[in-house]
Amino acid sequence: LLPGEEEGLECQLPSGKMLPVNRKKGAFVVNLGEALQLMTRNYFIATPHQVHTRRERFSVSFFYGPSLDTDLCPLALAPKFTKAVQASERHRIAGIMPQKEEIEVGVTGTLEGSARHETYGELLWG
Repeated sequence: LLPGEEEGLECQLPSGKMLPVNRKKGAFVVNLGEALQLMTRNYFIATPHQVHTRRERFSVSFFYGPSLDTDLCPLALAPKFTKAVQASERHRIAGIMPQKEEIEVGVTGTLEGSARHETYGELLWG
């Protein structure tokens, strides 16, 4: 994300608290997404974030990813990374955004989804 003139971006800390992301001229903010989370078996976790502003704000999202048929099967991780995930409850239990079907049966938490997608296209389009 290239911050605009109006501040308001917040990223969620492991505690659940939202941390304001201050603007820094010429800097970008990169949020890791669910595809990387799935492929690294939760070593990297998607970044929950939100925007609160006091003035009108327009934004355009840009998502960069692999081709839609890219396999999202987990990568072979070095044992030290697998152990790090297992040692961290936050990483071990991290979920993903709920899918439409999960929301319809009452799943409401930001990262309470349990669906696992085989391809990048399935992640985007269900």
